[in-house]
Amino acid sequence: MANQTPTVQELQALIIALQGQVTALQNAAPAAPAEPPRLTTTPWFKRKHHEVPAKDWQDDKVRSPANCAACHTRAAAGSYREREIVMPNGRRWEEKEDD
Repeated sequence: MANQTPTVQELQALIIALQGQVTALQNAAPAAPAEPPRLTTTPWFKRKHHEVPAKDWQDDKVRSPANCAACHTRAAAGSYREREIVMPNGRRWEEKEDD
């Protein structure tokens, strides 16, 4: 039966070869990152904002669903309570909009 145990020289050669592969991987250009997830495209965001009229989203004060502070008056402090929402036309969220 042949000896299956690698010699010290074989192990050293393997280590050197693997080090070269690791270095090549470390130096390789990173893969292009996928587009980061957007809060505004999540089912949660859509569920919470489905009642917001299109005219509010298009208002110059809002411009984008990502502009939380346009309606959430305490967004900078991390608070998004409904009672703190003021729509672009100045009405509070709880108030019924006049058509």
